[in-house]
Amino acid sequence: MMAFGFYALTPVERLGVALARYTFAGRGSIRPLIEKLFLPARETPRDGVIWGGMAKLRLPPKSSLKYLIADQRYNSPERDYLRTAVRDGDVIADIGANIGFYTLWFGALQVPGTRIVAVEPNPSVYDALVENVRLNGLDNVVTIRAALGAQDGSVSFGIRPDAPSVGSILATDAEQITVPMRSLASILEEQGLARCDVVKIDVEGYEYQALMPYLEAIPQPQWPRLLVIEQNHRSRQWEGDLVDVFLRNGYRVVMKTRGNIVLEKIEQA
Repeated sequence: MMAFGFYALTPVERLGVALARYTFAGRGSIRPLIEKLFLPARETPRDGVIWGGMAKLRLPPKSSLKYLIADQRYNSPERDYLRTAVRDGDVIADIGANIGFYTLWFGALQVPGTRIVAVEPNPSVYDALVENVRLNGLDNVVTIRAALGAQDGSVSFGIRPDAPSVGSILATDAEQITVPMRSLASILEEQGLARCDVVKIDVEGYEYQALMPYLEAIPQPQWPRLLVIEQNHRSRQWEGDLVDVFLRNGYRVVMKTRGNIVLEKIEQA
């Protein structure tokens, strides 16, 4: 395991990152040009810092550069909300953790007593997640290599060779591998956790199918206090209206952004 900085950005790559982060060049249709000119694909990882040095990030080869070059702009409304909404002792589930962007954010908040469970099924992406947790010294994080579903077992998972950091149970037209499947209830029980307070879930259109079995298995008062749910064109693949489930059970919409919806349980006075 190489120390952070072993895969440092070259001077040209650092210039590209700076242009993307601090000028209009990082937005819209110009960003792909910046990536092509300054950050072409390479066969080794890339090391960089994000959020003004709050976290270290190691990007695996062929990984999306969005976390590194968008930096503070990426999901900033959601992260700003979580900065004040996460409470002491919260149990947090990062479902579809990818290489750990949200896991690192929850860890960087340094809220006392929090426990973070990061779940990611894609083997190569999971390895990068584990590495990023290690590089940041997050001893309150446990990583689980699995897809989330109704029961423990295994499931076919689609990965595209040209974009290996993106995968989905629903990507039946992609290269198929078999990955473990776990239920959230089983994971929490295994970790000795009696509840889950905060959920961030981004599983490429499988959010309803992944989360509903957990909600159906526990009393409604024990449902998570707040959730960040990816909601975009892939949400058409949900087998039911996940947002409506929460709205009918005492939740409110905190915000809708380009890619997510944030929901919070309405607490009784």
